Amino acid sequence: MKAISRLRIPARSTCLGFKSRWLTAVFLASPLLGYASDIFVAQNAAGADSGADCANAHSVAWLATAASWDGKQGHLGAGSTAHLCGIFNFGAQKTGVTVMASGTSSNPITIFFEPGAILQSPAFSGNPGAQFGGAILINGFNYIVIDGGTNGIIQNTQDGAATKTCLSGGACTVQSPSVGVYVNNSIGTEVKNLTIQGIYFLASGQLDGGPADGTADIYASGPLSDISIHDNILKDSRGGIWVGFDNGTISGADIYNNTVSHHNWHIIVSNGTGGFGATGVLVHNNVITDWSDWNGAGSAGYHNDGLFFFNSAGSPRFNPLIYDNRVYGDIDGGTGGGTGFLYCTYGTGTNVDSAVCTAFNNVFDNVTGNPNKHCAAAVSWNAIGTQFYNNTLIGTPSCATGNSWGFFINGTGATLSNNIVKGFQSAVSCPYNPCTSAVAVSDHNDWANVGTTTMVTGTGGNYTFAQWRATGRDINSLTSDPSLGPTYVPGPGSPVIGAGANLTGAGISQLTVDAAGTARPAPPQAWTIGAFNAILGGPMPPTNLIISLR
Repeated sequence: MKAISRLRIPARSTCLGFKSRWLTAVFLASPLLGYASDIFVAQNAAGADSGADCANAHSVAWLATAASWDGKQGHLGAGSTAHLCGIFNFGAQKTGVTVMASGTSSNPITIFFEPGAILQSPAFSGNPGAQFGGAILINGFNYIVIDGGTNGIIQNTQDGAATKTCLSGGACTVQSPSVGVYVNNSIGTEVKNLTIQGIYFLASGQLDGGPADGTADIYASGPLSDISIHDNILKDSRGGIWVGFDNGTISGADIYNNTVSHHNWHIIVSNGTGGFGATGVLVHNNVITDWSDWNGAGSAGYHNDGLFFFNSAGSPRFNPLIYDNRVYGDIDGGTGGGTGFLYCTYGTGTNVDSAVCTAFNNVFDNVTGNPNKHCAAAVSWNAIGTQFYNNTLIGTPSCATGNSWGFFINGTGATLSNNIVKGFQSAVSCPYNPCTSAVAVSDHNDWANVGTTTMVTGTGGNYTFAQWRATGRDINSLTSDPSLGPTYVPGPGSPVIGAGANLTGAGISQLTVDAAGTARPAPPQAWTIGAFNAILGGPMPPTNLIISLR
């Protein structure tokens, strides 16, 4: 703990006998200044029970006392860190660590996982939007940092369908809603560097409507401001990262660098009740894959999405920026359970303009990690004025099950520019509105390998590329193979190099670099079509890499 502070004061008079230019003043910190303490906590008190280190840690019972968060000497307050040591075991449907004080913007309170620290329960409490609880609960407090350190873990050991094997090594014995980290009504919270696993194991083919519905690795509910969730590894739960603005406005949410697998909804930002808005929502640089078990019941079960954005009709317009993500694998399972790698939609009602998405520099790959060719839509949306720039969509023209769609559109007024859409049976499908209404502007794309075959299908008629171009769209677009390398980067001589529009004028600063962070050319030089610049683009996971997080 920092109970003593040192201040260097310039000497102003040599008559005081100072031999140095500087005076070191030592004084005890006062309650007005507060204390910035490092307190170590374990399941049980250890050693001298001083909290000085893991060998002399306070108990978790000490951490659960409000007086321990009063900011006094040896307690937690602004600028303090609670270091978690070893393995913590909590009872079923209990909350683990409850935050009881706020930090400040310059001096947050940090909960830090020392190497090997684990918070575990048969099933932690919590239910997204219905019941506060979790391995860590932040409710009404601000400027909190949850840092998993090098290998911090949160896990349920027994929550899941009775037919599944849980992390305890045996059959799952608990079936209940549960949350890993629950954040509510908070400013400046950060959740990073955690592995959250085993929150719920769903049985393949299990229908929705059960306890699995109320499970999430990280759930954050409004009102929220300046929350960031990054560099986490998340697996096995209905929602991976779930941010809801049903009960309060969101102003600033940055979700990035997470690896998310084995979920129904991997990353979801949603409002199911109406009235509140969300601004400043950024979702980028995440890797998303594997819907195993959650896609087993088909259209009667869980409808699977990679990135899911939903806003109720009647709410303020919601327009998240979605960029530099890689989503790949078998979303459908051959059962009809897949909706889209990216799904942007609105609720029922008259204000269908409530949900709009701007997506760019993403890779949506329905081939890698999908050896059985279970097809689904790469991008699906029910929205007005959605914008898609410089994305790379990879599909297959031959499906064992499902339908192979690049863009599946139930909305109007979309802009499609500088996208690679390769290999799909239908590059664009518009089953509810004529495609000439669904797509307002489309140009400088590469509709790869559609040739003279049907490029667009819809209620207003089907179009070959030539017929579609005759509507005034895609005048400067291609139908050539983009010659992508193993990291989705166009190889030497690729026709997409320099064939894109320069979109600097779109006013999106993140769009002026590609998915590897390499700057795109300044005006008037043309851009390369797709998520990456030409061969100079940096690395992404190779297309033949399948991430296994079991």
